[in-house]
Formats: sequence, C-alpha cells, structure tokens
Amino acid sequence: MLLVIQNRDATNDIDAYFAVEPEAIREVVAEIATERGLPADWLNDAVKGFIHRRPDSVSLWASYPGLNIHTPSPRYIFAMKAEAARAGTSDFEDLRALRRRLRLKTLNQAIAVVDTYIPADRLSMKTKLTLETLCEEDG
Repeated sequence: MLLVIQNRDATNDIDAYFAVEPEAIREVVAEIATERGLPADWLNDAVKGFIHRRPDSVSLWASYPGLNIHTPSPRYIFAMKAEAARAGTSDFEDLRALRRRLRLKTLNQAIAVVDTYIPADRLSMKTKLTLETLCEEDG
C-alpha cells in the first residue's frame, strides 16, 4: 500500500512474497532482525496464505545487488486486501483508497476484480460481506 498507493504511513512490517528460495530469505531476514534490533517478523511472508493466483503483472520498484523489489498492480492488491480484511487493521481504509484509485462504483465491479485473482469457489463470506459494506458506503 505504501509503495503503490501511498495513502498512509508505514506499518511495523513489510508484507512480502518470496518467489524463490524462501528458506534462504528467511534466514537472511532473521540475521538482519538480530543485527538491527528489528522484530523477527519485520518482513512478513504470511501473505502466501492468500495467494491463489500470482499477479498478472508486477512493476520493478527498486533493484539492489542480489535483490529486486517488485510491486503488484492496484487491482491485485485490492483482491488480496479484500481476501484478508483483518479486523482492527488498516485493511478497510486501504480498500477504500484502492476502490477510489480503481474507480470501482458497484459491488459487481469490485467482485469482478477479486474474481480475477481468487476463484469464485474460494471467495469467503467474509470477503463478500466486506465488499458489500465497502460498496454500500456511497449508496
């Protein structure tokens, strides 16, 4: 959200998906956490639990020796945020910002974006209700 939409300040962790060698990356992340006094979960790959389909497109955000940082499209982020929709987090505010950015006016439009990345038979009732609430806000 911070890198793509820039609608808010940073949170205490960075959500990431490790495309290759996740165990090696976790080892390096743990070393960095120890060296820098960061929480062990400062680079959080729990997002892997929400990924049903990989992003259709990504953009290179930054490149460093041995590390490329890519960001997914706002459409993909919208689908992942809708699927996660964690209570007590900034997820709903993020969905509002993404909805504005994507100019989604109706529930059907919002569901169509989510359906692109999450199979209809995997779409949870929580996600459907979150999208209904989001789309009812503007009447």
